[in-house]
Amino acid sequence: MKTIVKQFTFFFPVLIAAVLVAGPDGYAKEYLDGKLDISGYFENFTAYRPQKSKQEDKGYFSNSRNTFYLEMGYKLIECPNYNVGFYGTLRNYYESAFDIDQDYSRASNRIDHSRLRHENGNNRLREIYTDIASGPFQIRIGKQVATWGEADGFRIADIINPLDQSWHWTFEAWEDLVIPVWMMRAWYKTDLPGDISFETVYIPYDFEPTQLAANGMNWGVPAITRQFWLNFKQSRPDNDINNGEIGFRISAKIKGWDINLHDFYTRSDDPIFTDDANKLIKGVLLGGEKLFKYRRYNVLGGTVTGYNEWTKAVLRGEWGLNMGQKFNTTLTGAPPFGIRSSDVFSYMIGFDRPTMVPYLSAWNNYRSVFISMQMFQRYIMHPPPGWIRPPDMGANDTTLTAFTLILETGFRNDSIVPSMLVAYSTTGWGFFLPSVKYKIGSHLRFILGGGVYWGHNKTEGMGIFRNNDEVTFKIRYEF
Repeated sequence: MKTIVKQFTFFFPVLIAAVLVAGPDGYAKEYLDGKLDISGYFENFTAYRPQKSKQEDKGYFSNSRNTFYLEMGYKLIECPNYNVGFYGTLRNYYESAFDIDQDYSRASNRIDHSRLRHENGNNRLREIYTDIASGPFQIRIGKQVATWGEADGFRIADIINPLDQSWHWTFEAWEDLVIPVWMMRAWYKTDLPGDISFETVYIPYDFEPTQLAANGMNWGVPAITRQFWLNFKQSRPDNDINNGEIGFRISAKIKGWDINLHDFYTRSDDPIFTDDANKLIKGVLLGGEKLFKYRRYNVLGGTVTGYNEWTKAVLRGEWGLNMGQKFNTTLTGAPPFGIRSSDVFSYMIGFDRPTMVPYLSAWNNYRSVFISMQMFQRYIMHPPPGWIRPPDMGANDTTLTAFTLILETGFRNDSIVPSMLVAYSTTGWGFFLPSVKYKIGSHLRFILGGGVYWGHNKTEGMGIFRNNDEVTFKIRYEF
């Protein structure tokens, strides 16, 4: 009862604000003569496991997440020589699955629930930055998200911001998973042929690692014990000027093709064990030590996107070379661990195409079906002896190959939109995500979906979550 009162106390004012802000004919509203734009949503996302795991008694409900999101843009100064704008987003949520399903609550340490039950501290203010534009120059300063990639679901170029994989792995919209960080971005658009422009990204001190769920939670990785999970944050580098990350990108448009080349000097968002055996043993037995390291490496890559008339499709490509990426090594399968480097090359090729499907398109008023396909490959170019592979790769593999397929169409003026996403890796893991979206007017959205996950080995790829099959339901009110 106390939990229900707490949720009502927070969300009731939010609902009142949403009703006041929302208009009858749209969900983005303008104020102050068009200088201020406000939009947002209120959402409940519920995930239900039809059958409890036979191996892990985690309960039926893995999510019942209530989210409030508010977005605001304000044109502070508009004049012929320069413009200044202010942008911010606010998000808070409450995860009530721990309250609804006692089996799920008991499957993990209750102390850890507060870390994932709601947005903590300054994280509620997701983005807040100032945009200053003058002629060909633009600078953006503040807490923000930088998106460079074209691949769906695979991180090759989109490595500037870390991910929150704690509540629904990587199966939500990218903007709901990325963790904004404090940075400075600057653009300069030249008058050269090809609309060449330059971009610089500088993160002076703010480092955030990948956020994972605790052991025992639905999306917790079984191999990561609670002690290791708690130590991830403890091992993170201090937020100081020596922690900086910097990147550069050149963009051009050549014969209808958008081409980008980038270089980003970064620190890995995913930790590896320390190679200090004494520190590792002492930390495991007595605590108080940093067990992990977040090591630096350099990423050189690029993207290319363009419409091809012959195929009637948008063709996409992306590649990245991680130079000096660090891996743990062990010759015994157990500590002590070493740290060795290897270059890692990844690429993606894909296409997006609206396609007329016989019978189906004719039955649906000759509406096309959107088809998107990708092939992704990763090569560990110089694997060191005894290296510990990433969890999405096979036990003896130095190459990962995966394919994705997205199908989507619309009915009744796109008020009903069924879609599906299938991913398959040649190592044997994959997943299937069907959904149906139903829109009512300009504000209300319903999404009924599900997830089927499989893998031969429960320590590799989606095999880690092969007991997480679920039915999902999302209701969103937009304003």
